[in-house]
Amino acid sequence: MNLKQKWLISLFVPYGLIMLTSMNLFPGHELLKYPQVAGMASLGLFVLFLQKTSWTHRWMAVGFFVMLGGDIAFVFFHNNLVGIGLYLVSYFFAIAALNKKPKFDRLEVLAFLVIIAIYGVVAVHLLIPNLSTEMLVAAMVFGMVLSLMSWTGFMAPRRRFFNKGVAALFALGAGFILVSDVAVAYLIFYPGFTGYILWLELLVRFTFMAGWLAFALALSGEVLTAEQE
Repeated sequence: MNLKQKWLISLFVPYGLIMLTSMNLFPGHELLKYPQVAGMASLGLFVLFLQKTSWTHRWMAVGFFVMLGGDIAFVFFHNNLVGIGLYLVSYFFAIAALNKKPKFDRLEVLAFLVIIAIYGVVAVHLLIPNLSTEMLVAAMVFGMVLSLMSWTGFMAPRRRFFNKGVAALFALGAGFILVSDVAVAYLIFYPGFTGYILWLELLVRFTFMAGWLAFALALSGEVLTAEQE
């Protein structure tokens, strides 16, 4: 672990713990939206100021700021449609950054089908019964892109383009973001959840922060690709 990664962990992990504790102590308080977005903006600035030595850095830096726009839309304006749209765009940048040396062999295809199946369960249980046709189509497109981004991250260690530590962080980040977005879907669309559902809000915020922190830690690695080792 290099100095940049140590600094990032020493600053962002306490911030995350304070944020989650505050959400637990003051559930739904309006003032909490400011530190929520400020923390993610700081993470985005950290990535922006990293030395851009590859297109992986460049694409992910753009993805961070598109993601930040989605977070602002959700937290400040409660605009689910704009927020989901911006997250969708940020995942395209993440896919462009991470999709290196794809194999498309049986194991990779099977892994993608498993991720699609997970989202399919969500669609059957949650989306299809509760969404209009237009919203359902949008949700399925989002699910396909989310699945593709998650799959690309999960395959990073196997493809061996990035070094082992960086690839593992990309896979971890993709996993957290997949969980976060499934939780967001239930938070928004599940009719049984009304009002402020504390445990679900905590799950969404924790996995959201953890996923993008893992991406930032990966990008701050001194040796990004296996060819540099």
